[in-house]
Amino acid sequence: MASRSIVMVKDVNGLVYNLRRTRPPLAMVTYGEDDNRSLGNALASELKSRGFSVTTFKLWPASGPASYDSAASAITQSSVALFAISDRPTDRRGGLGLPDSVTSLIFATARARPTILVSLGNPYLISDLPEVGSYLIGWRSNSVTEQAVGRAIAGVTEITGRLPISIPPAYPRGWGLQRHLP
Repeated sequence: MASRSIVMVKDVNGLVYNLRRTRPPLAMVTYGEDDNRSLGNALASELKSRGFSVTTFKLWPASGPASYDSAASAITQSSVALFAISDRPTDRRGGLGLPDSVTSLIFATARARPTILVSLGNPYLISDLPEVGSYLIGWRSNSVTEQAVGRAIAGVTEITGRLPISIPPAYPRGWGLQRHLP
């Protein structure tokens, strides 16, 4: 069920589509709540088991400027950046729960290199980050979803999910890029 629910909202230049063939080194930066210390572990493990070289860097709400500088440095060491973000959607919050430092890092990275953003919770992340070339939604922050996202990114499973909601302004309900396996 987790695999079938993954939605690929955006994939500029076929980055996700071609990862199965190219297997570039990935710099994965995670951001989540302090109580979610395992965030990204299952995703990184799944990608590594599929032959990817993955460097992981974790950020938290308490991360300071030095941590962001270190994350930015780690990103420059790989040809593709992968952000796995656990941001819980909150009704009437009026925006994302991400600090400006996280969105600034994602924005700067997306302007400099191929970038994949994976939402493990809030489907609206792309609304504030339209510069990101590839965007996938995994819907929940847990190891089962992370493994499913890892298999999808690695090209082991098809991506067939569709949005059950709309993401203004560009993605209507029912939207979803499909990737079928040969």
